[in-house]
Amino acid sequence: MKKKFYVTAIFLVLTAILFSAVGCSLFSDSPQRYYIEIGQVEDSRVASIVANNTISSCVRISAEFPSISLTSKSSGFFVTSDGYVITNRHCVIRFTNGKDLPSQNGELPIRAEYSIIDTNGNTYNANLVAYSKSADIALLQIVPHGIDVILGKEFEPLVFDTVSKPYYGDRLYTIGNPEDMGFIFSELMVASPAVKLSSEDTYSSIVLDGNINHGNSGGPLIDVNSHVVGLIFARVEGSSTTDSSSKTYGLGCAIPAEAVTAFLDSCGVKYLSYTPQTNEDTDQA
Repeated sequence: MKKKFYVTAIFLVLTAILFSAVGCSLFSDSPQRYYIEIGQVEDSRVASIVANNTISSCVRISAEFPSISLTSKSSGFFVTSDGYVITNRHCVIRFTNGKDLPSQNGELPIRAEYSIIDTNGNTYNANLVAYSKSADIALLQIVPHGIDVILGKEFEPLVFDTVSKPYYGDRLYTIGNPEDMGFIFSELMVASPAVKLSSEDTYSSIVLDGNINHGNSGGPLIDVNSHVVGLIFARVEGSSTTDSSSKTYGLGCAIPAEAVTAFLDSCGVKYLSYTPQTNEDTDQA
């Protein structure tokens, strides 16, 4: 009899606890939340690793146009160890029409003074080497300091990947100089791997879901393997409907890596390129 009493008592206690827990979950104002320790996520440090591998190759660019009292602040990155830097044409070039393309054939850009700042805070003068008329791409070259020439200083170029094409949902990154704040690392997602933004474009742009701001122009679009897959050049700001009060926000655009490397090829600049490893078995004779 005593044993039966204890069993009944235990059953009643457990039942009371169960109903108490259910009641809390049903009538509590705050829903239950489940947390995962960051250390349990396999790729939790991917972004940090990418930043570590690439940030020293990125630069801040200042283009001053004295004749029109204009200064442009933007981003860029090294493509060679001797100081060639890729950026956007619209960041470093102006013509007499105020735009980054001439209104007539043979017109030369307005004179500009270029400064490049690396992640160590070193400031260099630079010269405009070339620009593309069909894509928003320009090439600068650093004028190294005298001591750097003597010491044979080399810069750290990024590696291009024109083989592994970005796809919907892929996680990508960029390092830029938004609003001239300095080196800002941002995570992005591929909203569309190929969109023809203009009928005049010779390539399809990569459209990105993420924070792209003024000053990010010219920054590299980097994949999880620390390779350059594109060049940031714009964010979507135009009206998305006939209602002028309706705007499109949160979308950025990048020129694909193959368009950038084609431009570098036309300039005769040797850059680093990623070649995928093949695992094909070879027959031994």
